[in-house]
Amino acid sequence: MTAKYGSKATKLSALVHLASALLDNLTQALFLASLFVWMEILFNLENSPELQKRFDASVRVGLERLRGLKEEKKEMEKKKRLSDAREGEGM
Repeated sequence: MTAKYGSKATKLSALVHLASALLDNLTQALFLASLFVWMEILFNLENSPELQKRFDASVRVGLERLRGLKEEKKEMEKKKRLSDAREGEGM
């Protein structure tokens, strides 16, 4: 059964993964875009520089944390590839 439907199942699983990632990213983009638009409207209406500074600082901290996580993930993937390559050489 796997020989008969294996390639179709592989293609389908790739599409399902792609669709879920696309939906997650789309949802996050719509939510975050509306949040930032709302915050900009509030800043312009209230003219509160202190609130905007705190918000900008919070966003910067979040972005730095996200960049750090991405770098850690890249390093882990690199280490995994190196260890996989070393295991392959040992065989």
